[in-house]
Amino acid sequence: MREPRSMVGRSQELDHVVDALGLAEGAGGVVVLSGDAGIGKTRLLREVAGVAAGAGRLVVVGHCVAEAGADLPYLPFTEMITELHAAAPDVIDQVAATHPALAQLLAGAHARADVRSSTGPGQLAEAVHAALARVATTRGVLAVIEDAHWADHSSRDLLTLLMTRGFAAPVGLIVSYRSDDLHRRHPLHPTLGVWARLSEVTRVHLDPLPTPDMWTLVRDLTDADDPQVADIVGRAGGNAFFAEELVAGGNVLGADLGRVLLARFEQLDPDAQRVVRAAAVMGRRLGHDLLQAVVELSPDALDAALTAAIDHHTLEPAGEDGYRFRHALVAEAIRDDLLPAQRRRLHAAFAAALTARPELGTASDLARHAAASGDIETAVSAGIAAGEAALALGGPREASGLFEQVLTLMAEHDPRRDDATAQAAYAAAATGDVARGVHLIADRLAHSESASPARARLLAGYVTLARVYDEPPDLLARAREAVALTEGLADRTRLQALVAEVQALADADRYRDAATASEVALALADRLEATDLATDLRTILVSWDSDEVDLPKLEARLLDLVRNQPLNDPTHVRAYYRLGLMEYSRGNLPKALAHLDAAAAIADRMNRPWGVFESFSRLTAGRVAVLLGRFADAERRLSPPGPPFPQPGYAGFLADRLVLDTARDWQVDPALFESILPYWPDDALLALLSMLAQVELLGRAKRLDEIPPLVGRAVKVMDRQWGTREQIQIRIAATVASILGDAGSLDPDVRQRLEATLEALTGRARDVIAAGWLGPESVAWAARLDAELLHLRWLAGEQVDPDALLAGWRTTVAAFESWGDPYQTARSRIRLAAVLAASGDPAAARAEVKLVRATALALPSEPLRRLLDDVPGLNRAPRGTRTSDQRLTARESEILALLALGRSNGQIGKQLFISTKTASVHVSNILAKLGAASRGEAVAIARQRGLLAD
Repeated sequence: MREPRSMVGRSQELDHVVDALGLAEGAGGVVVLSGDAGIGKTRLLREVAGVAAGAGRLVVVGHCVAEAGADLPYLPFTEMITELHAAAPDVIDQVAATHPALAQLLAGAHARADVRSSTGPGQLAEAVHAALARVATTRGVLAVIEDAHWADHSSRDLLTLLMTRGFAAPVGLIVSYRSDDLHRRHPLHPTLGVWARLSEVTRVHLDPLPTPDMWTLVRDLTDADDPQVADIVGRAGGNAFFAEELVAGGNVLGADLGRVLLARFEQLDPDAQRVVRAAAVMGRRLGHDLLQAVVELSPDALDAALTAAIDHHTLEPAGEDGYRFRHALVAEAIRDDLLPAQRRRLHAAFAAALTARPELGTASDLARHAAASGDIETAVSAGIAAGEAALALGGPREASGLFEQVLTLMAEHDPRRDDATAQAAYAAAATGDVARGVHLIADRLAHSESASPARARLLAGYVTLARVYDEPPDLLARAREAVALTEGLADRTRLQALVAEVQALADADRYRDAATASEVALALADRLEATDLATDLRTILVSWDSDEVDLPKLEARLLDLVRNQPLNDPTHVRAYYRLGLMEYSRGNLPKALAHLDAAAAIADRMNRPWGVFESFSRLTAGRVAVLLGRFADAERRLSPPGPPFPQPGYAGFLADRLVLDTARDWQVDPALFESILPYWPDDALLALLSMLAQVELLGRAKRLDEIPPLVGRAVKVMDRQWGTREQIQIRIAATVASILGDAGSLDPDVRQRLEATLEALTGRARDVIAAGWLGPESVAWAARLDAELLHLRWLAGEQVDPDALLAGWRTTVAAFESWGDPYQTARSRIRLAAVLAASGDPAAARAEVKLVRATALALPSEPLRRLLDDVPGLNRAPRGTRTSDQRLTARESEILALLALGRSNGQIGKQLFISTKTASVHVSNILAKLGAASRGEAVAIARQRGLLAD
């Protein structure tokens, strides 16, 4: 078979990619290239690399690989940074000196222990970004990441961080993946959704080559006659690789592509086949020395075999001393064709070589090959080392898989099993799957009777995780068993047991005993200089509502500790989270947001976005942003970290997103609420927040008969998990009262059920109010409840003191304004304006309306505008009256034309390649400029003014 003279077709795609990467202008850019396996992505990448090299750019490539790559965090970046170092060693060494995390990605480099223990995606992203940018300042860089469908979780996250940040220097980044490998549950699928929303990213998809181009390609490859060419073109279906393989296989046109892929391999001599089989079992780039050790050929014989494999286009050189398959499909076909005994022997040879010379591979490589060859002891030892390495590199998901594989292989009575179980549990929790972590430990505790420090560590871990997961109330007994097992010790294990005991005592409201135990634990923490556990202890203490501790002093000490002794550690995440909640309870929302952001930043650096307090911090920060009226900021914060998205944590983000959407948009996709509902039993707060939003939406849709059973279901979840004294019950009662106040005429039976529900909720709320201290948020909702109930009496025709009614709503407005919630402040102002108008004070009513309209525009909030229109006695601007002398921008005129066609915000966003949020903001601006209260009215005004073409 002849090599094709040049790339056939794809000229339009090539120009598009070159322009998007800024290669001609000396700029930069990001391209995501997709297409089916064999469609021509690699060939196009080679052409792009040739253009880049011709423009004087350095081209570096990182490959993601099947099978082996899943357990190796940042594998493509290791290859890419190694190539950068080979091309510009002085520059990369300088970057590594200022960004120590880069050493983790340099082949042969030895990172300091403190770097290995703290490296996370944030630090690695900074290091990789700095390396690319520094080299690019002298010659420009094109970075290529191939086959992202095989990328490990950590590499996908790092790519997202690089794409989000972008480059000021001339750096081009192009990422390819197989589109036909993706399905809804493929780990890359959600990540592509994130990339698609980044304005800096250009997506290019390669469709099958047209028939004329396929004829040209096949004619370049063979002298076959027209019927044979037509047969190949027809069977290849526009896939260049399949056509090449069919031609190279001697016109073997079997239907089974696997046999077609193997046809070229079967033409190799026995030594070459032996080498290629070994490469297929390795599954990724294979170094020459490791290959030499595995195949046991003489140097000359190995060289001859490699030459044959390369000449037959099966393997190709990779770097200075390695090899890889020309196409991954060939490796898959050869690996699948191996007999079980052949595969086992090759895995055993790799395991032996890696055991003798560990520098030839990774612990994960050794674990995989040892397990496949039946060497369980080596697989367990290497698997533990690989799991620890993945955690150190910021890859908890990979670590979780490795540790669980170890547990599958390990004997039940292996003395390492307790610690391996604890590591697997912590890794699972770090990915957001707390339930799995708890179940792993619980199962081990139930099937082990060892009395060792390892069991004490396991028990302490159980207390730490199970309290979040609402496990049975045996935590104090578990903690005291751990303390008993460590009696006489003065090490970290003893301290972990003491911390678990303090936490369990505090959870049981035994504050005096907890205070006594904490003194012993803090003294040991100081002796051991265990900053992380000392932080954890003080975090536990500041969460108490008890006179047993000096809260201001403890809070100041904890804040000083996390600021002056910073650690990328879960204990500091928990500390900042607790400090944020304390500021939230006081009504200091900006300070609360700052603490929560500090917690989320540590989580990002550790690559633990779904850890318990890590996800709580991010979620609560989004909630605070909603309260502060920063809707665009809240939307960003409530975009779940990931993928993948563990439940019920993901549903928690969706619940708060539902709250945001309900405040911003009049209608919300019902599927959002339906996707949250199954997770109500797992999380009371999730249930209550989504219920409150759904009640608002049902009220707007006039489906009030559905509200009583929905509220009752959510309250049952709350009672079961929290009891009956939670202050959120005040908000629930006020919300239902508000819905009744807006309902107008109702079916008598529906009104009776709603009033009965409100009466029961009000009684519960009154009990909570009478029980004691209310935070500033609850004070505002209590004022709202009183005002809504008085408003209902007024609507019913009862004799109500107008001054009392006005005073009630003024108090409510002031309370929400003091709390810092502009949306609820505006909602209360609408009620106040209605009462003022009805009381004969239209000037004061208009003043309130003006403030509400300003808030509606700033947030933006369509519900606030619509609710104003429904209030009797409030005059809005006449139809067609300008409220602003601003002209519509070109983009707004474009969106106005789509509004006239009845397009939704989502449809507008898709058509104009902008986000739904951005479309919503433009629509709000259009309504404000035209003085319209609705989309339909805006279109009518625009037609009157000649702003729309007929």
